[in-house]
Amino acid sequence: MNPVVAPISSRSVFNGKDQESSKSVFSQAYFSERPTKVAAVSQQKESKPALDEDALIRQYIRESANGTIPSSINGMSGLNLNSEERMFYNAFVNGFIVSISNQLAHQKLLPGSIFVPTAMFDPLIQKLCMTCGASFLYRCSAGNDKDLLLKVKESNSLIVKELVHRLDEMPIMETREWILIYFTLQNNRQKFVYEGRHSQTINLISGVQAIKMWLETKKKDANTKAGEKIEELSHPTVADAAPCTPSQNQKPASQSGKRNDHYSLEYNHEGDICSIEEFTEAESYILLDKLVDKTNLLKSINGNHSDSMILSPCEAPQSRTGHMVDMLEIEAKMLLSSFSYADKVKKAAEVTAFERTLLETFIFNYSGTLLTIDKSLVGCLTSPFDLFDLIAPLLFVPIYKCAVPWMNNPTAGAALPMIELQAKIIWLSFKEEFDQRDLKIIHTIQKLAQYYTRPILPDEVWRSYPKNVSKKLAESCYVSEIVAKGVYLFSMKILDRSLSEGDEKVQEIVDSMFKILECISMHSQTSVIAKWSFLVIGCAILNEDQRVKLKKRLIGFVEALKTGSLRTSLIFLEAVWENGVGLNALFIEKYLDLLVI
Repeated sequence: MNPVVAPISSRSVFNGKDQESSKSVFSQAYFSERPTKVAAVSQQKESKPALDEDALIRQYIRESANGTIPSSINGMSGLNLNSEERMFYNAFVNGFIVSISNQLAHQKLLPGSIFVPTAMFDPLIQKLCMTCGASFLYRCSAGNDKDLLLKVKESNSLIVKELVHRLDEMPIMETREWILIYFTLQNNRQKFVYEGRHSQTINLISGVQAIKMWLETKKKDANTKAGEKIEELSHPTVADAAPCTPSQNQKPASQSGKRNDHYSLEYNHEGDICSIEEFTEAESYILLDKLVDKTNLLKSINGNHSDSMILSPCEAPQSRTGHMVDMLEIEAKMLLSSFSYADKVKKAAEVTAFERTLLETFIFNYSGTLLTIDKSLVGCLTSPFDLFDLIAPLLFVPIYKCAVPWMNNPTAGAALPMIELQAKIIWLSFKEEFDQRDLKIIHTIQKLAQYYTRPILPDEVWRSYPKNVSKKLAESCYVSEIVAKGVYLFSMKILDRSLSEGDEKVQEIVDSMFKILECISMHSQTSVIAKWSFLVIGCAILNEDQRVKLKKRLIGFVEALKTGSLRTSLIFLEAVWENGVGLNALFIEKYLDLLVI
């Protein structure tokens, strides 16, 4: 363990098997006895005293990540770094990782506990981590360091080529968790250095394919150990066939030339979005082809001959017998996976902390990115209805006995069920017209969001833990409520495209969001979970004072977390407010082009 820092051990902090020591260590050794010291550090690193409380959490995340690094990384095989590489790796650990860590969770589930150690043993992931660190530093330069941007692009191109080569040479059964790490990091990296909607969508499609390939490998491992075929992890509903692989010539209008029906906003991004360049496009298509081939081969080995059809986008779900399900089954089974598998998860295959964090981080990014994907590639992307059904047992199984259940969900926290609804309502919005089955599903999502009740932090937690810790755990609940408000408003809009921002119900949602925000600190890490909802509800804000309040909060995020994606939220909302387009902006490509989520 690094002698420079002293992170709290996960066993003594959050493990329910040692609850008495966890109370004393968590409440006294770090968050109670060290506020003065951490406040001083936070003032130096964050430069604003107002960040003290949230900077304390970020300092804890930094120390936890550093605690996974041996005292001399140069002594580790594969980590003989030169001065520049050391700078990039330090930026990855102390900057990038902190920015993508959304909330307090069991320490073994924090992103730093997953990504940082892996780089010590896998040269490919090591290079990607340093590229992520360089991307973070580029964002810290406010997009002004063009030499650094060039290094990021060149490095990423080489990494993609190396991954293609590894997949080509690798034995079929040696596809391990590193493939999940790769795509999870790549999705997060684009929040700092963005290569455009087309590239982001291809990366998302490939990431989903990598998850399917990994699940097939996991299944094969289980079959080998048991000596017989076991039930498929994805559950025998309707599974995905090999997805269509977009042709290299299949480019959206935004890449092939001027759009016929949209024009570009002449907005000064100040380096926050790179121009849409074909940085590694050829390699990206080759990579996707390799992933599809590997998955099909694994399915053949596992005997999955029935996986020959998928649900078409927005097609109503079917039961295992092939008959249409009733509304209760739709509500409980298809729309909230946490309810669907409540009884089955107890018997599900064991999920590790490693797998939980990787899958949840990817699905969280997937759920937000759906709003801005390249619509020409929608047919190649697995729907959230299928994807959540595929991995739900690995998302909702409690791993550790923690102070509160949502500490088992390191990325989405208490909002995970609402993040699922967010993804599904965005997917449904891609349809130009809704049939009766679509409308039933949309109305059900709307009802679940409208009457959503946030979890309540138990009194025992308030009594047993420091106030600032309890507050951070409670903030996850408040954020989940904001996500629900966003889903509710978005569902109203797709049902009635003529819905006006001045509608009384719309303004009630806006006002309720600001009341909830009073319970969340200005620079809270957890607020990032509701970024999509801030955009949706933000489009409906008419009151100038409320606009200023939301802008101030978003500016605080940019200062604290350094992600370019957060700054694009400001650019987007300012354009929406200036041009008076309101909620319609969520369906207009020229405005979506401004966003990175």
